[in-house]
Amino acid sequence: MSRLRLPGLGNARASRVATVDTTREPLSATGELYNGFGNTLAVAFEFVMTPAILGAIGFGLDVLVGTKPVFTIIFVVLGVVGMSLKLWFGYDYNMRLHDADSKLGQARAAQAQRATDSVGAR
Repeated sequence: MSRLRLPGLGNARASRVATVDTTREPLSATGELYNGFGNTLAVAFEFVMTPAILGAIGFGLDVLVGTKPVFTIIFVVLGVVGMSLKLWFGYDYNMRLHDADSKLGQARAAQAQRATDSVGAR
C-alpha cells in the first residue's frame, strides 16, 4: 500500500482517505469496462433509492403527525441534495486521484514540492 498526497485536502484527511492498494494487478480493458458498469449501476440504484426511502420515512411521519406532504417533501429534497453532494465530492476525489496518478499530476506534485522546499529554506 502506498499513500498519495492530494493537494487541497487536509493532511489528516489525505492520509486517511488516500490509501491506495498498489499491489493489485491492473484490470484488463474488459475488466475495467465491467467494473465501470458495476459502479455506475450501484450509484444509479443508490441515487434513486435513497430519496425514495427518505420519502417513505417522511410519509410515515406525515401520517403519524397529521401533516400531509410536509415531511415527505423535506425528506425527499434532503435525499436528493445529499446524493448530489456525495456524487460531486466523490467525482472530485476520484479526479484528484486520477490526476495524481498521471505524469502531469506527478510533475505538478514535484514542482509544488520544490516550491515548498525553496520557501522553507529561506
